[in-house]
Amino acid sequence: MIKFFSNLNAIMTSHQVILSAIAHSSSEIMILVSREFEVLYYNRAAQNFFNLLDLPKIEVGTNIWNYIKEDFLVDFTIHFAKALAGTEVATEVSVNIKGKRNYYLLRYSPTYEPSSNDYIPKLLGVLLTGININQQKENEILIKQQHEELLASEEELRQNVEELMASQEQIKQQNQQLANLMNALENSTILSITDRKGRIIKANKQFCEISKYTLSELLGQDHRIINSGYHSKEFWANMWKTITQGKVWQGEVKNKAKDGSYYWVHSVNNPIFDTEGNIVQFFSIRFLITERKEAEEKIKAQNKLLQEIAFVQSHIIRRPVANILGLINLLKMEKDNFGKEMFYTYLDLLEKAARETDEVVSTITERINELEEMLGLEQEEKIG
Repeated sequence: MIKFFSNLNAIMTSHQVILSAIAHSSSEIMILVSREFEVLYYNRAAQNFFNLLDLPKIEVGTNIWNYIKEDFLVDFTIHFAKALAGTEVATEVSVNIKGKRNYYLLRYSPTYEPSSNDYIPKLLGVLLTGININQQKENEILIKQQHEELLASEEELRQNVEELMASQEQIKQQNQQLANLMNALENSTILSITDRKGRIIKANKQFCEISKYTLSELLGQDHRIINSGYHSKEFWANMWKTITQGKVWQGEVKNKAKDGSYYWVHSVNNPIFDTEGNIVQFFSIRFLITERKEAEEKIKAQNKLLQEIAFVQSHIIRRPVANILGLINLLKMEKDNFGKEMFYTYLDLLEKAARETDEVVSTITERINELEEMLGLEQEEKIG
């Protein structure tokens, strides 16, 4: 490591002159910064680097912070502080030079002055050095690409081997995987498998508990056994058309249990294929959403009630107000039969009260409409 004396302007020995010349002509960026962040030395490579970044010309005696870009301030501060504490730091940075990404390896090295006591060296500052590692990065990218290509080749080879080894055992493995999946979902979802005609051939415990039917009552039946009659024929026709075309169908379904109670599910129906791509069975997963649907219905009922309240309040209260205003007009027409001062006094009070009542009614109606809109938004959020 190059050591600098505290006074760089002092006369150097021939050995120091040689070292300085080597440093100045080196392609490695070198900048010596004091503990007070003053630039003590820089070489030609450093000045060229600053020129490429369109930074101000670096000068001895200036503050290093004048040359640090804003997006690099935090990292520079942390690394510089570690170096001042006696720890050498090495880090990679990338900079944009004339539209091209360049990579550099920067080092922050604590630098000490010669001391009469070798055991207690005096910290001069931090030596910043940097070298361009574009070639190294290109080599890393090339190695990575070659590694990915090798992995892809290995994967392709593995797939070819597996395809060559595939046989009728594949169907057995798929059935086993399906059985494992059903076992994992047994306690959290409603599961069933039907044959090609839609007849139930498997149903899990949750299906039985929610529908109130025993397994023996469900087997051999199609799902019309739990049909609530809520959905149209077109709804079911679309579902059946979708899954028989080999596609996944999902939607919300209202079912009817054996005891006459209703429950809602989010149903996902999947076709199961054999090795030749033919549909052989259908697998259904259902998630219970009864509470959510009941909450939606409750909100709808609340909204309807609010609409009724708004209608009643606005029409019933406005009617007497209209009568008051009509009476005021009548009094104005008959004003000659009353003392003017007394007439207009009561007339003004009556008119003021009527208009205040009308404003209150309008405010109430507006508030009810706002509440109704708020409840509608809450409903949309819950559904979403």
